[in-house]
Amino acid sequence: MTNRNRLAIVSGGTYGVGRAVVGGLLEDGFQVATFSNDPAQVDALREEMGDRDDILVEKTEVRDFDQVRGFVGRATEKLGPVRVLVNNAAIRPTGSLLETSEETWDTTIEVNLKGQFLLCQAAVPSMIDSGGGAIVNFSSVSAHGGGSHVAYIASKAGVLGLTKSLAYDLAKHRIRVNALVPGFILSGMSEPLVENKPELLEAVKGMNCQGRVCMPVDVSQTVRYLVSDAADMVSGAVIDVGLLPGIFPDDAALF
Repeated sequence: MTNRNRLAIVSGGTYGVGRAVVGGLLEDGFQVATFSNDPAQVDALREEMGDRDDILVEKTEVRDFDQVRGFVGRATEKLGPVRVLVNNAAIRPTGSLLETSEETWDTTIEVNLKGQFLLCQAAVPSMIDSGGGAIVNFSSVSAHGGGSHVAYIASKAGVLGLTKSLAYDLAKHRIRVNALVPGFILSGMSEPLVENKPELLEAVKGMNCQGRVCMPVDVSQTVRYLVSDAADMVSGAVIDVGLLPGIFPDDAALF
């Protein structure tokens, strides 16, 4: 099936793993709409894309439903019906229970979990009207615990519950919903964690089947599979990328 006139929406697609996902979906022929709340990243991606007519890049706040709904409306008007949604946008504050403020907790849950819920609410009606589609929600190996970042862990565990719920809820509309559980990915969010710590990167190499550090393109390839016709019978799945399931490094706070 051709992807022409089939819209893929990617949250947080201006940077890191999200940027790799955007590039992969464009290669597969999708029309792509993506957003960030960082004006500099939005401007940089717009400049990179030049005068391409198959991508929309805007500044939007994922935890604001009016902004998200407006973005989806503009994207569908310009690029066609939504067939793919990739919920990638996230923040990762650190802090144990006693170190985490109420404000940090609220913001993290709003961006990482509520943001996915709101974007699904905004995009799914178009998917239903167009006959179905595929949603990929980004969780994290942190959803299983470990490290001193309680708000992030809770938000990413919530993504797994949201994914399972939506997979059943939307099956009648031929919408597939799956979750990715990335381990350590060498990208914009993780690079400061390993700066000047080559021993940590070496440790990560022993935690997957390829003996190397997982890169954004590896995650992108998995997303491309999950939204393709090849994964037509895959829904409600939780797929680990970058680590063997259940394996954690000594410094779990990396994740």
